[in-house]
Amino acid sequence: MRVIGGVWRGSKISFPDAQGLRPTPDRVRETLFNWLAPRLRGASVLDCCAGSGVLGLEAASRGAAPVLMVERQADAADLIRQNAQRLGAVQTEVRHGDVLCVLNRSDGPFDIALVDPPYAMPELRDAIIGRLLDLDLLNPGCWIYLEWPLAEGYELNVSDLTWIKRKTAGALGYAIAQWQ
Repeated sequence: MRVIGGVWRGSKISFPDAQGLRPTPDRVRETLFNWLAPRLRGASVLDCCAGSGVLGLEAASRGAAPVLMVERQADAADLIRQNAQRLGAVQTEVRHGDVLCVLNRSDGPFDIALVDPPYAMPELRDAIIGRLLDLDLLNPGCWIYLEWPLAEGYELNVSDLTWIKRKTAGALGYAIAQWQ
């Protein structure tokens, strides 16, 4: 897997072959970061379920700072740290642990939140959004990226969130919602 844009464009990203780890496909990342481009430079970004770390590293490559990546699998978190160090991504931080617990100790608020939990844990998506709101970790106007299996379908369950952009690619749905 490679970073597709920004200062580290073309740089390889290593990630473990772990159960449930499915990096966001290149064409979806390209669309996502085209959507985020006007808001990304200098934005504080939270990657809630970092997995391979490619979304957080892509954001940092394109000028986001700071970027906090949270990953529950220790080997994946270690590889994200190694990739960030190799790239010189000093604006990134990787925290290992359960995202809901890590958010209790988070420095927020954030301008952009990337919420893409393992597909086997669909309930985690709404739990993360709820925790972000309960802890006041989102700046007004924050954009939240969401990704889900298309067969599952997904609708916003919070009245203060509004869809900005939605799209599908193969068997996945993805979108940006804005916090009012």
